[in-house]
Amino acid sequence: MNPIIFCLECDKFIGEEPRCPQCGWEREAQEAAPAGWEVWRFAAGDKLCSAPTIHQDTLYLGTEDGVLQAVDTRQGKEVWRFPLPEHWLPTEAAATGTLVFIGTRDARPLGSGDKALLALDAATGKEVWRFETGALNLSAPVVGAGWVYFAANDGTVRALEAKDGQELWQRKVEGWTPFHPTVAEGTLYLGSQGPILHALDAESGRVKWRFIAGGQIPYSPAAAEGVVYFGSWDGSLYAVEAQGGSEIWHFTAGGALTTSPAVAEGIVYFGCYDRQVYAVRAEGGREFWRFRTGGRVYSTPVVAGGKVYFGCDDRNLYAVDTDSGAEAWRFEAEGKIKCAPLVVRGMIYLGSRHGTLCALLCYEKERLLSPQEYERQGDILQAACAYALEGDLAKAAGLFQQEGEYTKAAELYRESDDLSRAAEMYAQAEAFGKAKELYRQAGEPLQLAELHVKLEEYLAAAEIFEREGEHSQAAEMYERVGDQARAKELYYQAGELVRAAELCVDLGSHYEAAKTYERAALIMEKEGEETDVDEHQLGELFTLAAQNYRLEFDDGRADECRRKAIRYKRLPDIQVNISAEEGFRVLEWKAFRLTLSNTGYGVAKDIEFTASGAFKGDATGRMSGLRDGDSREFKIAIKPTEAGEQVPLAIRVSYRDPLGELREVERETFIQVARYREPRSGRFSSIATVKKKIESLRRQHQQLVKNLSRLEEQAAKFGIAVPLHVLNDIDYHKEEIERIKAELSSLEE
Repeated sequence: MNPIIFCLECDKFIGEEPRCPQCGWEREAQEAAPAGWEVWRFAAGDKLCSAPTIHQDTLYLGTEDGVLQAVDTRQGKEVWRFPLPEHWLPTEAAATGTLVFIGTRDARPLGSGDKALLALDAATGKEVWRFETGALNLSAPVVGAGWVYFAANDGTVRALEAKDGQELWQRKVEGWTPFHPTVAEGTLYLGSQGPILHALDAESGRVKWRFIAGGQIPYSPAAAEGVVYFGSWDGSLYAVEAQGGSEIWHFTAGGALTTSPAVAEGIVYFGCYDRQVYAVRAEGGREFWRFRTGGRVYSTPVVAGGKVYFGCDDRNLYAVDTDSGAEAWRFEAEGKIKCAPLVVRGMIYLGSRHGTLCALLCYEKERLLSPQEYERQGDILQAACAYALEGDLAKAAGLFQQEGEYTKAAELYRESDDLSRAAEMYAQAEAFGKAKELYRQAGEPLQLAELHVKLEEYLAAAEIFEREGEHSQAAEMYERVGDQARAKELYYQAGELVRAAELCVDLGSHYEAAKTYERAALIMEKEGEETDVDEHQLGELFTLAAQNYRLEFDDGRADECRRKAIRYKRLPDIQVNISAEEGFRVLEWKAFRLTLSNTGYGVAKDIEFTASGAFKGDATGRMSGLRDGDSREFKIAIKPTEAGEQVPLAIRVSYRDPLGELREVERETFIQVARYREPRSGRFSSIATVKKKIESLRRQHQQLVKNLSRLEEQAAKFGIAVPLHVLNDIDYHKEEIERIKAELSSLEE
């Protein structure tokens, strides 16, 4: 029986009431009827070219005139139709959420390679997106975990994002089959027009294994309990391990297998070219029973309620007892039955080559079993209806939820005053307006906020989280809508100082970031007085504080935080001391002392230092390492190139800590450099002598300038490959010119 306990117009739970109190719909009188009784018939207009599929209360079927039709399951009336381009035929459909997917194939033997996978709106039949392949024929699609999988006759298998058709991966395989792949436990299984069964990783398309049978594997495999079952035209049913593809057993039938296998309760059912349907035990592969028909069977068996249903070329739909293999009843259609019947909610939906779709009863209409009996038979939806009629609405709702009937589950939870669960079910059914209203009625603002998050309505979620005192979650939502300033303030209120400091950096407030990092470190430091803390993490906080203080030129605070970071991280710390005596003159060589000291922890390795500023000289050096507590002094000769009261001299030191991380330290000092001056006594003491010296220097200067010009012209002719001796001559002339200019300036004073 298939009791109607929900209004067929508005889905309200009505139990056995004859009239819906919400919309006024009235049920027809339900007379007694046997199993196999025809409830309604729909004329599709042309031969069915694919098995019907169902999603919620709508059937989808394709016909050979190139049309996909949507039919209401309750009354057998057309909801919408989608005509394909000329010469295109639809494959079996697949549906999820609000979308219906179909592959396409060419009606002509020699067609065009322009076929696409289409996604249609389930409610209206309008095209949402299409994925062009360039192939002649596509397989039926299959949906799993928000992805759509299908194969093409060019040997390509693809995975697309269901919501927008974005390609996730593609893989070339040997051969293909127009039947849909099978997805189970993260693996995609598909046969081929050759003897190969492929197992691909569903997330990446990586080939996990391949199994070679004795003939073609044209039909979809079945997977259950870690075993993959499939038939071949070599007359065998194979059972192989899902993990590695090793054969467990194979069963030899009386001819080529003509259907996909169906697995239920430890029995595998399939049709064969010898006009028989076989039942084989899944454990061991031994024959359980066989049933002879009046024609060949191309309709994949379907198991439900202790019966196995299959169509036949003799135009009969057979219902056979799964335990005995005896015929329970049969229904004669108007044409050959090539497609698998669809058994759901106590109804059988059957398409035939005549172009009709029939809805039949699975059970005698007057017979109502106990819900426990339906559960033992595995008919969960019938059990749910029976529980609802007995008044156990919560139990019924749970079973509807288990079977993915979220709208019905929501209605029953609402009837039993569990508004929060009802809202959750409406959200699962994508009836988001009803879900929001019920969360408000139930006084569940946080669940409402989470629903806003799921719908990417982040601002609405943020306002609710903030109002409810969930400052951290509110801050995260404000971040997503780009309000970083508000997010920062809420992170402060939540006590998440590190995240607040990171936003300060994003906002360019480095001084506030530095103080916040330091504050977080000091709090953690205080906690460490009473309990163990992660000292490396504490050191990282002080490091971040130091870096941001340095960006704001607060070297004092930066050095203090850096020293704490060194202490907590137990790292070496190179201190740089520069000692320069007085008496530096421009263009005269003089030495200064550089002292490197390791005041931290452990050995500083691969130490290198470089001096920079208005000086010339070999002011670089290196050493292999410096232990903690040790110092090393270097005497470095430099020649100032400019004079001044404070000429900057910078020393940059790089080294590696014991973890191999490169660190740098830079220190700067200022040196007083006097102008160049020749002695005013001796052989240049007289005015005449000084004038003579000036004239000589001017002549030298002119000659050097001429020589330099000539050298630069010569260098230009070489392009980028200037000889080293030419470059050295140019440098020498430039230095001499600067020296003479400085000497002339001194003499002319």
